Amino acid sequence: MNGKINIFFYYQFFGENKQKPLNVLLRCAKSFASRANQAEEDWADKQMELSRDVLLEQILMQTECSTYLLIGCTEISPEGDDLYAENCNGNPINFWYAETKYGNPWIVISQANTESEFMEILRNDEDMWRMEPINPQYISAIFYTK
Repeated sequence: MNGKINIFFYYQFFGENKQKPLNVLLRCAKSFASRANQAEEDWADKQMELSRDVLLEQILMQTECSTYLLIGCTEISPEGDDLYAENCNGNPINFWYAETKYGNPWIVISQANTESEFMEILRNDEDMWRMEPINPQYISAIFYTK
């Protein structure tokens, strides 16, 4: 296995003292695995999931939230320098996301100034556009990486 792929997860966290859900965007690295080797693929998935789950537990403790809900995830590389920043745990981030025809958990995300700019980014990216994005929404979140 060589290299890594970024997977982005958009969650909402809930707590008894919170009026609104806390939006959280996670970026987790997953090792490349040969699709021809199922054991290697399973190992890479498991390592990424363990890393993500540790981060989710840390966020629960830091935010005094009690539960969270996965809104969606994507393995398609989005546009936006902030989405690739290092050492940004707990920093605010703004991004656009859209649900896709494939339903939960598949979404597409990118940074853009307007909805029309976001949709143009999606139209110009064959992988994102193939997901048939719907219902674009602008999100302010807290960003964590692992």
